[in-house]
Amino acid sequence: QNTPGTYTFVVPDGVFIISVECWGAGGAGGGSSSNNSGGSGGGGGAYVKGDLAVSPGDTITYTVGAGGVGSIGADGTNGGDTEFLTLIAGGGKGGEANKGSKGSGGTASGGTTNTNGEDGTEGSTNGSAGGAGANGGAGGSGGVSDSNGSDGTGPGGGGSGGEASKDRRNTTSYSGGDGADGQVSISYVLPVTYYSIASGNLDNVDNWNTNIDGTGIAPLDFSSYNQIFEIQSGHTMSTSGDLDLSSSFLELNAGAQLTVNGNLITGNHLLINNTPDDPTSIIVYGVVTGEAIVSWSNITAGEYQLMGHSISDISIDDYDNSFTGGYKLYYYNNGWATVNGDGDFDQNPMRAYDYKFNTEGEVFSYTGELNNEDSYTYTADVKSWHLVANPYPSYVNIEDEGFDFGGFEKTVYIRQGDNKVTTYDYSDPDNPMAVNGGSNVLAPNQGVWVWTSTAGSEISIASSAREQQSTSVSLKSTSSKSSNILRISLESDYSNDETVLVFSENGSESGNNYDADKMLAYGSIANFYSLKDGDDLVVNSLPELVGETVVPLGYKVATSGLGEFTIKASNLDDFNEDYAVYLYDLDEDIIVNLRDDSSYTFTASSTQSDDRFEIRLESEAVVTAIDDEVVISDNDILIYSVNLTAVVQVSNDLLMGSNKAIKVYNLAGHLINEYELNETETKIELPQAYTVYIIRVEIDSASYQEKVVSMK
Repeated sequence: QNTPGTYTFVVPDGVFIISVECWGAGGAGGGSSSNNSGGSGGGGGAYVKGDLAVSPGDTITYTVGAGGVGSIGADGTNGGDTEFLTLIAGGGKGGEANKGSKGSGGTASGGTTNTNGEDGTEGSTNGSAGGAGANGGAGGSGGVSDSNGSDGTGPGGGGSGGEASKDRRNTTSYSGGDGADGQVSISYVLPVTYYSIASGNLDNVDNWNTNIDGTGIAPLDFSSYNQIFEIQSGHTMSTSGDLDLSSSFLELNAGAQLTVNGNLITGNHLLINNTPDDPTSIIVYGVVTGEAIVSWSNITAGEYQLMGHSISDISIDDYDNSFTGGYKLYYYNNGWATVNGDGDFDQNPMRAYDYKFNTEGEVFSYTGELNNEDSYTYTADVKSWHLVANPYPSYVNIEDEGFDFGGFEKTVYIRQGDNKVTTYDYSDPDNPMAVNGGSNVLAPNQGVWVWTSTAGSEISIASSAREQQSTSVSLKSTSSKSSNILRISLESDYSNDETVLVFSENGSESGNNYDADKMLAYGSIANFYSLKDGDDLVVNSLPELVGETVVPLGYKVATSGLGEFTIKASNLDDFNEDYAVYLYDLDEDIIVNLRDDSSYTFTASSTQSDDRFEIRLESEAVVTAIDDEVVISDNDILIYSVNLTAVVQVSNDLLMGSNKAIKVYNLAGHLINEYELNETETKIELPQAYTVYIIRVEIDSASYQEKVVSMK
């Protein structure tokens, strides 16, 4: 561009380095208004050259300087500066009239090559020559007489001085020559993109090619300007040492994984693409210098997301610029609060946020230095639920010793975009438990719920807990095949939910540290849980199976979710084969053997029930009332309680049986006491007030039971 003015240059796609040359404009020569007093030459413009780091799509404003203008009998004006970002090529100064001072050359700065313009020549009896533009045009020729000065040659040449006639009778005045305009030249190499064609060593050129299918040309090296390296989804690559991206650009597609076994210098040339289903994982074992662009796409509009950030200096502008169609953004501090500005961000990278946006297809993008500290810690200010995040741009394993729950319960809950809650309980390391597809591995930036009963509790994540995954998935679901674990699910047209019973030496009939509370899902999604000591549990840790066990089940759903539901035991093939698994519908007086019938379908008549269903586990050696040959009719037996006494009344016909017993169980299904059945009415003292007991009557191969509540 060699026409004076102000212009814009838009950096083309894939271009990260441009070479720019600038020439300043030449100064004009001085005029002449007296005989034998020639004007002095103007200075030449400067020259500067440099390679500049840019980003695709950048709009850069630059200026081309205008040449100085000569005036009759007066000093020449200065040439204008030419500027492009940090590159400045100064214009030459104008020469003075009538043997005045010469114009000095322009000054260059900011480039790898900086050359000042040539000075003009001081005027004599004739007009003197202008200075040449640095690496540019010649100055106007001197020695003129009885005429105007000569113009400089572009780019950047200074004008020569004018000279009045030597004939004293001629009083005509003359002007100096004009300086030449400046100039800007922009050049760049269109980028070549190389794709990873296999997992492995990033430093090996054989792992890259110009075509995704592996055909084409491999790069000669990794240091040439304007090369783009793109790690494909599903590829896992690593470096043998440092990774310096100062002269090239690296893009990680969603689901790619990169391990840098040294320092990372991004040169602001690193793009990390993610999707919720395919997050990208990057681990740096050295120091990170420079910024990266982190991008999340394919997020469903209108669904809330729990997410932290891979950088610590997030700002409200990142959300405003990403979600132009509007969004909602909240943080949780013993209650929900809206993020309205930068002051509402907790710059602790372990703080997670809940957000949703309005317009489908928008991409969440932010730029900053990646979180790469040795560890991060979050401190609870109150006894409450807390929403925390994996701060690293990589997967972390909550079972690693670097993941320290501190005073928090060792259970993480993730509320999905559709409000379904997944759970991973690590309170019993011998029986870690995933529920609803939960995972011991947290995805990059994943936000999770944790609970603490103590203000001041700390939870921390060290860099040692980072890991790469063998497959790029949002969460690694852990399904246990242990024979002591029973998974029971509740399914509807809307969704499904799961609760888990664990029978181990760490379990207890009462609440214990190995239980995991139920976090309820919102909306019409079915919530399913077991009950113990008045608590709703997603993981219920019970003693090892001995004899018979009864576990109450509860469900809760919004009115909009009422309808037909199905209860299943999903892992009976793995569960203890010595035990029959029965589902009791107490409202309908129906007993289902889940090993035989696999599922039970019912219609929910209320949005919540904690006393309709029970799971009863019985040793296969015990003959139960399911045996069709022997049936105890409701007309033959009556069981009720009066204060702290249970009363069992049976007909005389039932006393004809050979083997007769009354057994008292607690709600966990454990035998409390056993009595002989010899009378039509038997009174049994109950051990504790305000407690529910199960009274079971067994006569030969038949049995019958009722719940009673002891009162004072």
